[in-house]
Amino acid sequence: SDNFALLTKVTANHSGKTFFLYDLEKKEKFEAKFTKKLEKELSKFLVVGDFLYYEKNTDLDIFEIVGRKKRNNKLARVKWDANRLSLWDKKEQIFAVNIDYGIIVASAVQPNFNPGMIERYLLLFEYHNIQPVLCITKNDLWLVDPEELQLFVDLWLEIFFITKNEDEELKAFKEFITNKTVVFVGNSWVGKTSLTNKIYWEQIWKEWNTSEKTGYWKHTTTSSTVYEWSGKSFVIDTPGIMNLNLFEATRENLKYLFSDFTELNNECKYKKCTHTREPDCAVVQAFEDDIIQPARFALYLNLYQKLWDK
Repeated sequence: SDNFALLTKVTANHSGKTFFLYDLEKKEKFEAKFTKKLEKELSKFLVVGDFLYYEKNTDLDIFEIVGRKKRNNKLARVKWDANRLSLWDKKEQIFAVNIDYGIIVASAVQPNFNPGMIERYLLLFEYHNIQPVLCITKNDLWLVDPEELQLFVDLWLEIFFITKNEDEELKAFKEFITNKTVVFVGNSWVGKTSLTNKIYWEQIWKEWNTSEKTGYWKHTTTSSTVYEWSGKSFVIDTPGIMNLNLFEATRENLKYLFSDFTELNNECKYKKCTHTREPDCAVVQAFEDDIIQPARFALYLNLYQKLWDK
């Protein structure tokens, strides 16, 4: 099939799953079901953000899903096998796919600026090959210490400062995420809800009104939802990623979460090298040879020390 659409929501009730699709080219929204031949192999593996091939079944007057496009990336909860630790010994629960930016929302104050929280979210997006962006709220109430920001500046992280009444800053941020698909993460009370409401509350209101009239959301369980707040600009609202319990980072598996360490992990003298103090460490050597960015190695050491202190 040449027809494909974005999966924006999945609902489930006693009669089964319903998939809500949005054809970006035709600007049409519709529900779809699976063809019987694909249901077992594909239905449980579809999540919001997927681009799906579909066809119109004229006999039944329904749209049917017939395939899925290759994903660019995914955001998932990862559980590692403690007995056989490697990149492959893990189980995943996928929340969303095809994400352009992961927006880390942190507050300057109330609660105080938390570099450790940002570091862990950076690790989360690093592992899933999602480009991170830092958005600092409540900047009108308190200015973040430049020294606390320096690591993130050195990582060449895109940083936005959002204040309560400065429309220009919000405008610049919205321009940055235009024509992109993004997810927001952050701790409680950092202003994440306030920020996302400014971007796509109008669309949520429309969806809610529609659901009240159609009854689509009654007696259903809903996971992630995609909102189009501007033409081909999407926010994936994913309740499951509102906390950091997405993967079990340990001192042992931390080195597997840094993509630039992947080819070096097996070149160290010691199989269980932690890349911190062992002799003949390939990662340390790469850092000293300027192959690994200093800020990247500093981030790794910061996280390793925090895991050690647990």
